Amino acid sequence: MERGERPGALPLGCALEAGDGRLTLRFPAPWRALASTVLGGGYGRRRGAVWLRVPLDYAVSDAGADARARLRAGVGCLPGGQTGGPWAAFLTAVDLRGVAWCAGGPDGRRVLAVATAGAGNASTAGLTVPPAAEGPSAGTVCVAAVVETSLSAAGLANAFQTLTEARVRAFLDVGVRTRDGAPAFGTSTDAAVVASVGVGRQTHYAGSATQIGYWLARCVHDAVLLALARNARRCRGIRGTGGGDAAGISAHPLRVSVSPCGG
Repeated sequence: MERGERPGALPLGCALEAGDGRLTLRFPAPWRALASTVLGGGYGRRRGAVWLRVPLDYAVSDAGADARARLRAGVGCLPGGQTGGPWAAFLTAVDLRGVAWCAGGPDGRRVLAVATAGAGNASTAGLTVPPAAEGPSAGTVCVAAVVETSLSAAGLANAFQTLTEARVRAFLDVGVRTRDGAPAFGTSTDAAVVASVGVGRQTHYAGSATQIGYWLARCVHDAVLLALARNARRCRGIRGTGGGDAAGISAHPLRVSVSPCGG
């Protein structure tokens, strides 16, 4: 397993680049993907993923249009000054310097996961009651994952499910709680994109019973865990003890408690 915290060249030919108010994960070619992002969501080929940082009091009626406008205005400008093409764009108030990535798997079946994570907006679906009106969302988990295989539409959906389960496990391992004191499974504004490199025979499966699903879950889990730890060190509202380095984060999960500060 490889883990990292800095932009630069990543496995599978990807590149992670940081700029003013943005973070870009660039694929070497447009890959087939499934995303739940505010811009570039759904099925289709994506050139990569872009994280755009927004203020804690961010509130707009059309987040997708705002993300598109930010790209066109140069806020979060893509490499080379280009904003065209199919990109998946995240909006988050989390400090992008807390990004973390993890890669693993055997040759020919590698997986890469890149994550930013805040827990101040922690929630559990079906348990945390939505607010009467939409307000600022202080915490978001944004994950982009790449799998070195060829996935069909069903396979991408299966991989997305695996990614979600791994994010939930990371939150449970860390011990994040909602404001009501219940175990949190994530935040109410989480988003993700999973892309398939498109090599080898196409498969419809990427769940926990498959090798690619196993490595996807491991990489996403560790990337989210490390991102939560890094963000905790930057936010006074999340107090942590325990291992915080990349090598020991899995063996010694960070214990956190969430306050209204968020992040």
